[in-house]
Amino acid sequence: MPSRSRATAFDADTYTTYTLGMAQVTIYLPDKLEKAIKAEARRSHQSLSAFIASLAAGKLKPDRWPSEFAELYGAWEGPFRQMADELPDEPGEF
Repeated sequence: MPSRSRATAFDADTYTTYTLGMAQVTIYLPDKLEKAIKAEARRSHQSLSAFIASLAAGKLKPDRWPSEFAELYGAWEGPFRQMADELPDEPGEF
């Protein structure tokens, strides 16, 4: 459902904006950090909003294994211990 339409005497086209479940958030940043974020967003050819959203999404819900996993994959040398049929009475007792 369109949230608003706008037509002007200068445009022959009508523009429609769709809202697709996006929240609007206000944040306060130190000036130096704001400039750095804007510069990085420009370098990555993203809007400021898309850049910050991608940072948050990556931090909160990564869509891939962490790089440390790839470094450890296959690193174990030696036999694996067999699991006990029963739980131990004391911690560390295997």
